[in-house]
Amino acid sequence: MLTRREAVRGFARFLAASPLLRADRKHSELGEPVTAPVNVFDFAKLAKAKLDPLAWDYMDEGAEDEVALRDNRAGFERLIIRPHVLRHDVSKIDVSTTLFGQRLEHPIFFCPTGGKNCIFPNGEVETAYGAASAKTLMITRGGISEVRLPNWWQFTTGAEFGAPAQMKTFAQKMRDQGCSGISVTVDIYQVSHRERSIHNGLVRSWCELKGVPRNGTELAYQPDDVLWTTGDYPRPLRMPTPTWDTLQRLRAAA
Repeated sequence: MLTRREAVRGFARFLAASPLLRADRKHSELGEPVTAPVNVFDFAKLAKAKLDPLAWDYMDEGAEDEVALRDNRAGFERLIIRPHVLRHDVSKIDVSTTLFGQRLEHPIFFCPTGGKNCIFPNGEVETAYGAASAKTLMITRGGISEVRLPNWWQFTTGAEFGAPAQMKTFAQKMRDQGCSGISVTVDIYQVSHRERSIHNGLVRSWCELKGVPRNGTELAYQPDDVLWTTGDYPRPLRMPTPTWDTLQRLRAAA
């Protein structure tokens, strides 16, 4: 039989665990536990709730009607990791790997993505700090020289493939900045036709500078803002698109 003291202690524990005790507290006092998302897709739900709608569309969208984006996701969901039980001792697991002579703590690294400043202030640098903390690789377009971490430089436009002397000078500059490799993006030599952002009237430079400017709920356009102009036919390239021979010359220069 419970004593009076045990009964009081039990009731106190009940109150401490009860949501009624938290009901009169402000939401800001409760906080949001970091463990709330249980998988990476949960972060998308949180981001959509917090970000400016234009910034969310820019991050979440694909090109044109987004068929390729949906197909990529469907392909990812078809991948299966099959367990091989009783075959290996898994008490000590090493997921490190070596990529082009560079050791990584795990086979996950940061691919190049633009517009991080629409998502978070100084987003490129903050992402670099995250990569450094995780001891992994980051592929960047620059602006992270203050963060010392393994990184590659991303080539994105055909105009960056110049004469051999230009390639050599640029490769040396990347080496001086601590880059250990060059990643070449070969499928976006024109501005991608992002239909959601076109409908939204997004100014592309916003996501490279300080994010979506708002004056209350209205967009605060500046006189020098240039709207997303991908509705017209693409302009001719300043130079022919690169080929395998171009990449070979770049590698020789590096």
